[in-house]
Amino acid sequence: MDEIKAVNISGAVGILKKELEKRKDPAISVYDNRYKNHTHLWIATMKNNYYLIYKEHYFYKFGEIFNNNKGWGDSINLEFLDFCISKNIDKIIFCHLDGKLYSITPMQFKKLAEQHKWIRDVEMGDIRYIDGEAVIIREKTYSLPLAWMERFNPEDENQGR
Repeated sequence: MDEIKAVNISGAVGILKKELEKRKDPAISVYDNRYKNHTHLWIATMKNNYYLIYKEHYFYKFGEIFNNNKGWGDSINLEFLDFCISKNIDKIIFCHLDGKLYSITPMQFKKLAEQHKWIRDVEMGDIRYIDGEAVIIREKTYSLPLAWMERFNPEDENQGR
């Protein structure tokens, strides 16, 4: 059975910090992002800005939902993708329960998802009242296959999946 390496955003930060130290670019600031149930953090180093997203599970149904044979994927809401672009984030990094890190630039993610039409409206189940009327909140989600992202901690390649 595979060892569980990251059970929350704190574990993901630890894994990313370890990788950044190996790359001689240690984290100097971790900015708390109050969005998305505290599963997103902006991490700055002397060389780069990273946007870390912790997700317990991969997007297992990516290939099925988008009717392709690309396997598992990952997704990000458009508002967070646009935030990364506006803040000049160098890499979005996804971390999962198995401790694997996958990275891609925000613009690459957005352009590829748009080019291949891997965008969907996801009903969040949240209801907000706007001008006294109940509105179901929908989020625009961009997705990509994992194979199109770079493994950020490749020494762990033989573990897990």
